[in-house]
Formats: sequence, structure tokens, C-alpha cells
Amino acid sequence: MKTVYLVDYENVNESGLAGSGGCFDSTDHVVIFYTKFAEKIRLDVLQELSGVKFTAIRVKAGHQSLDMHLSSYLGYLIGTQEDEEVSYVIVSNDFDYDGIIEYWSDRKEVSIQRQSSINGDNFPEDFPESLRLPEWDDEWNIDADWEEDDLSATNVSTPDERSALNGRVMQALGGHGFCQADIGFCASTAVRCLGMDSYKQKIYRKYISQFGMETGLQYYKIVKPCL
Repeated sequence: MKTVYLVDYENVNESGLAGSGGCFDSTDHVVIFYTKFAEKIRLDVLQELSGVKFTAIRVKAGHQSLDMHLSSYLGYLIGTQEDEEVSYVIVSNDFDYDGIIEYWSDRKEVSIQRQSSINGDNFPEDFPESLRLPEWDDEWNIDADWEEDDLSATNVSTPDERSALNGRVMQALGGHGFCQADIGFCASTAVRCLGMDSYKQKIYRKYISQFGMETGLQYYKIVKPCL
């Protein structure tokens, strides 16, 4: 059976592709969706895709822009490949795709799943730990983290404001050569906190919790002017 991998590269970066060599059948197709904030890829990781049909689709950066493009493309593929035996894999840590998967699974006899990497997290031994993105878990639930601090978690920011902040943080940290996994975490954390009461304090605490005092403070000092 042919498998189509739809990669949310802005979410998983290189960790979503690493170790994928040998995972493919000759009929498989890898489609990578990316934005200007996630364009870099190591050549050895790209080499993993040799021998498989590969398409890269650049979409305009914006709040959930990539998610919507990927979901729309999935619907297009399902509609145009009804007569073929095809399974679909969304490569992302974003749980929001699960609703899309449930929607199509209820309406079509189609196999769709979501996983955090093409190879199911079996990284090659030499792949840097710093580039491996963990599955999203409850520790990353920012609202839950700070409710204990009696800080209001009312988010009143607009989609445009969140998109602009995401771009500023990605650009600021990207200029320092930090790994994409850390940059993505810092940007998404800032966006999730934007508009909440004491949101700068929330961001600072989350960085310290995730990276430790020294590295967390280093990231926060770079991000703070963007807030």
C-alpha cells in the first residue's frame, strides 16, 4: 500500500525526518510543508529521502497557516485518490490534527494517523539529542502550569499578534545558531502566553523549567525585546 507522509516541518523540524531512510516503499510520497521560519535542513537528513518521491511546499507564515494548508491538501488527496489503496501519516506533534483525522475516519474508509516522526521516533544513534522533539505532554500545558500561581490565564491576543510574535522570536533566536527544536519551543511558548496576565513572567518561568536557569535565562534575554 502506498503511504503519503504529510510533514509539518515548522512543528517537527529535522527530527521529523531523521532516521527515515529504509522506511519507504517505492510508491511512497513525502510532502514537506514549511514556512520562512523553518527552512533549514541538514544534508545528511535530506539524504534520508533519496529514492522516494519528495515534494516541498512553502506556505505563507501565519497563525495556523501551515496547519490549514496541510489539512486542506490532505482532503484534496483523499478526494482524488479514492480509487487507490493509500494510507496517510501526518508528521507533527500538534494534537489539533487529531480532529481532522477523526473527521475523515468517520466519513471515509481511509487510514490516517499522526506521529512525531516518519520513522516513529527511531532516531539514528548519531542524531543529536538537541534536535529531537519530544511528544507534547501535560508538562507543556502552560495554563495548567501557572494556575497554581493564581495568575489569570485569559488570552486576549489576536491571531495577527500571535503570528507576528512567532516570527519575531524565531528570527531573534535563529540569528544565534540555536537548534530548531529549542527555537520552536521558545516561540510556541511565547505565543501561547501572549495576552495573558503576567505573560512575560509565564514565559520566563517556562523557559527556566524547560532548559534550566542558565540556558533558560539566555533564551529569555534574547526573546524579551520581542515581547
